[in-house]
Order: sequence, then C-alpha cells, then structure tokens
Amino acid sequence: MNHTSIINPSVTFFRNYEESILQTRKSLFEELDGISTDFGNEARKILETKLRSNNNTPLLGELFPWIIKDLVNANIESTHKISVGWLAIYLYTLFLDEHVDNPKPLEPNKFLAGSLLAKTGLLQISRFTNNTPYENSIDKAFSFSAKNQQLDTKFQKEKTETDFKEKYSEGKNHIVLVCAGALAAENSKHAEFITTFTKNLLLTLQYLDDIADYQEDFASDNFTVLLNDAFKNNSELNLLLKPNTNRELLRELVVTGALQRVVEKIISLLNQSILLIKNEAKIDLGTSKSAVDFFLTLHTYCTSLNNLLRINQNSFRSFPPKKQSVILDKIENHITIIAQST
Repeated sequence: MNHTSIINPSVTFFRNYEESILQTRKSLFEELDGISTDFGNEARKILETKLRSNNNTPLLGELFPWIIKDLVNANIESTHKISVGWLAIYLYTLFLDEHVDNPKPLEPNKFLAGSLLAKTGLLQISRFTNNTPYENSIDKAFSFSAKNQQLDTKFQKEKTETDFKEKYSEGKNHIVLVCAGALAAENSKHAEFITTFTKNLLLTLQYLDDIADYQEDFASDNFTVLLNDAFKNNSELNLLLKPNTNRELLRELVVTGALQRVVEKIISLLNQSILLIKNEAKIDLGTSKSAVDFFLTLHTYCTSLNNLLRINQNSFRSFPPKKQSVILDKIENHITIIAQST
C-alpha cells in the first residue's frame, strides 16, 4: 500500500459533512451552557480528550447518524435533532468508559455533567421514538448495553471462551441502536435497512477498536476478543511479554494467527454491510455517496492487511529476525491506517 496515496475515509466523510457535525456539537454544548457553562465545558473536554486519543481524526461514533443520513437521503433537520441527542448519549458512554477503565474520584461538575448528558440525550431521542414501534427497542438497547458493559468490566481481565467475549463485546455497542431507532422512526421507508445495517456494525466496531487499542488493552490486562484468542492457550505468555516491547506483542498476534482471524471477521462483516447498502438501500456502489466510499475504502485497507498476514502466516516463525522486522513494520503501518480511519 502506497502511503503517499492513503485516503482516510473518516476524514473525507467528516469534511463532506463538517458544517452539519460542527453545528451538532454547537447545539449540544450551547444547551448545556444554558444550564451552566461548567457542564458545557465538561462535555467539551470529554469530546476533546477522545479526539486527541484518536490522533485528532473524526470519531466513527460521532459520524454515525450522518452516515445513515447520507445512505438514505434523510431530512437534514430531523437528522440534526437526532444527532444532538445521540452526541449527548455518545459522550456519556465515553464518560462511562473512561471511569470504568480508569476508576478515580470524580469531580462534582464532571459527575453532574455526565448525568445531564444522559438525560439530555434520552429526552431528545425519545421525541422521535415515543409511540412508535421503536420505543420499546430503545429501552431494551439501553438496558442490554449496560448489562454487557457490566460483563465486560467483570471478565475483561480473564481469558474465557471467545464466543462469550464476542457476545458481550457486541452487546456493549447496542447503545448505537438508540440512534438507529430514532433514525428508523423518522425514515420509515428505510427503517428495516437502518436497523439491520446498524446491528451488523456492532461487532465490526468492537473488532476495529480491538485492533486499534491492542497495546493499551494488553498493558491494562483487558483481554479483548483479539488478545483472548492470542493468549487463551498459553496462560503464562502474557506475563512473559509484559516486560518486553509492543513489538513482541504484535509478533505474538501474528504468529498465533489471532490478528488475521479478527481481520477476516471484519472483512466478512464489512462485506455484509456493503451488500446491505447495495441490495436493501438500493444504492449504486458506483455513486459518489460519502458513506459508500467510507465502507469501500475501509474494506480495501482491511483486505490489504489480511493479504499481508495470509501470505506470511505459515512461514513467519521460520523467517530470520530482519525479515520478521520488515513484515512487522508493514503490519504496524496497516494497523495505524485502519485505526485512524475509524
């Protein structure tokens, strides 16, 4: 892959919808400022911290309602209102993730801002789902997401069956169905596509996150699906790797085949998403829609990484250190591209 020609699909999509996305932020923060500027500032900090950790590239969670709007040509005004509510809920989930992963005393303003984000988001979304077929599903999405977040907290430091890890990892992301439900209620013609497409994305998002954060997850003993797969048959290996470099960790992900297996799952899920776009949304993949380009480009990057892993998988152990290092350099570059794209 020629890095001089790399196109970050999330950046491209953001630029096409930049005015709308920035207006969503403005609307939410001004609403919180109206209660107290302290709350608005705390919400801004949550978003800014996440953006910095993502190398200041757009967040797929924030782009989501605009991706759906792009795919089904949804009304921009209703999408804006839903996106304001969704951004509040999304920031609340980021707030929770930070506290769950790194428990520490909370300042009153931050705690209250988190509560206010949850309330604001729920009220905004409810305006679109009340008395619709999606009202109950929204309630279930909140509850199911919380239940699986609890399972993640309980079992993230343990090696368990991969299927179990996959189920609660996908379940954590059910919160995205809250946004999808509101969009489906407002776009009844495309409701089935929106909900099916979103459900298909849930595990994709988690796998992509596992790849992007594998170093941080390993350092904190968070055994994601990716790490669980690599270390499930060798309980002492993670202890042996701890004092060593991230390079050795990546080598282990390659040698065990864990990285390739997760990448193959992502490609399979992206294939399903692209097929849904083509068949159910009746969207021509040759059109210039930004969301179509996003998924096709991400699919290309993942396929390129998978090809690199597949070609070298069986012989990697026998390669001399210098050749292994060259291959790991290429794999690291591919991972960086995929991580920054999502």
